[in-house]
Amino acid sequence: HKYDVSLNINHFDRLVRACQDRVGSLAKSGGYGHIGDGNLHLNVALEGYNSPHDEQVLNLLEPYVYELVNEWNGSISAEHGIG
Repeated sequence: HKYDVSLNINHFDRLVRACQDRVGSLAKSGGYGHIGDGNLHLNVALEGYNSPHDEQVLNLLEPYVYELVNEWNGSISAEHGIG
């Protein structure tokens, strides 16, 4: 699951860790981005293609990711835009 969000850089690690805590052992969370413009590419990866936990992880992440980004005054669309 991939997200492209814009946040204050102080929240980058916080978001990655919050997502990892949320999905537990079902997936691994990581992020990379553009610190200069506050853009974070959040990736939550499951082991293997078509993991049986895919839907469960998706339900854990959405709308959770969007709620956190909103709470921290971020945007759900960063460099890639919408559409």
